[in-house]
Amino acid sequence: MQRLALLVEALALFHTLRADLAFIGASEMRSVEQPDRDRIAARRTALQYLVDTEIDAALAASLATTTMPREAGRAIATMCTSLPQWFTPAGPTSPQQIAAEYARLAMRMIGATSIA
Repeated sequence: MQRLALLVEALALFHTLRADLAFIGASEMRSVEQPDRDRIAARRTALQYLVDTEIDAALAASLATTTMPREAGRAIATMCTSLPQWFTPAGPTSPQQIAAEYARLAMRMIGATSIA
């Protein structure tokens, strides 16, 4: 389960610290031409697979209780990819604080039996 928390932290940090790049991948896909569009889509799919794999591992180890693992995984990924739409470095919360909180939220979303 620590791997999922670290993965979520990494996603949140990327989407706050590199918001310029993250925004393109999250919201400007319609403007990206081939073959770059397929390459970016494949990376997003691979990233979702990593999240889903970690949720599956937590469930298999009885460390999570969600009955909707794919939906939880999509929600976790989406909350991270939406960060460039609202996060501002000039705001009251640092990227590191956001990342730590998002990891805690992800643990709650999957019904973690132990939240670090």
